[in-house]
Formats: sequence, C-alpha cells, structure tokens
Amino acid sequence: MTDSPNDVRPPAPTPGPPRTPTPIAAPVEPPTAQVSRLHLPMSDLSMDTQPDAVANTPAISDDTCTTVAAHPLYASFCPRFHRGIELIGKRWTGAIVRAMLGGAARFSDIAAAVPGLSDRLLSERLRELEAAGVIARTVIPAIPVRVEYALTESGRALDPVIDAVAHWAETWVD
Repeated sequence: MTDSPNDVRPPAPTPGPPRTPTPIAAPVEPPTAQVSRLHLPMSDLSMDTQPDAVANTPAISDDTCTTVAAHPLYASFCPRFHRGIELIGKRWTGAIVRAMLGGAARFSDIAAAVPGLSDRLLSERLRELEAAGVIARTVIPAIPVRVEYALTESGRALDPVIDAVAHWAETWVD
C-alpha cells in the first residue's frame, strides 16, 4: 500500500523535557517533644533511636495495638493490623474463610464454594491459614484418607469481619 497525497497523518510528537515523578505525599514528621523510650509493638519496628516522638506519652506495652485514637503513633502504622490485613487480604483468602464459615470442611467443598479458585492456590492458602492458626487440618485415617479443615477460635472470630466486608461490598462495590 502506498501513501497518497490525500493521507493526513498527525504530526510526530516532539520530545519534551524529561518527566520527573511527583511525590504522592510528604513524609510525616513526628511531634518534637521528648520521650525517653518508646516502642511500637512487635519489636521489629522499635523507635528507640528516635528521641523526638510524642510529648508526655507513656511507654507503649508490647500487647497494645488497638485503636488509632488510643495513641497518635498508631494513626500511621500498626504491625499487627498490617500482618492481619495482609493475611486475610490475600487473593481468595476471604472467600475461603467465608466458605468455611458457611460450613465447608473438605478440600472439595471449599473448591466448589469458591468458583475460579485453582486447586494449587487453594492448597497454598489453606497451608498459610493453617500456619497462621486460622484453620486446623485433620487427617482422618481411612481408605481413602480424608482431610478435613475447620476454623479455629481465631478463624471463627473473623465472622463479624467477613460480615462487615460483605455488607460494605453490597453497599459500595459495583
């Protein structure tokens, strides 16, 4: 095919100055009052080296990571919340827990309750949930061997969380 004089083509783009990324948000600086020692829970994330934290704030115990309003440092990060949301927020995990809350106990029951989930990924998620103590795996010695899964106390405690997410999704997700 040849170009005819009647063909109209848009002009080629002209190179401009290099684009520099715009920062999303500036880092948040802690308030400047003195605190002798301050720890975030789950001690990998301690703030021992930052003497300027929050004025007149008592030391935070290692088991405290409850509400944002309880302590201003939790407004930005809580390691337990982060690990918890990473666990239940993984792809398919919420659907697996929801199926198990509905009574699914065997691998095939869970697979049938969550369409589109591959056997390989279901197996991986069940292992992760078992390692986290959310489910328990029971091998029943029979011919053939049966494996059943059940929510632990911490898994059953996710019921109101799953209900809240389901309600939110019904209200806000298209």
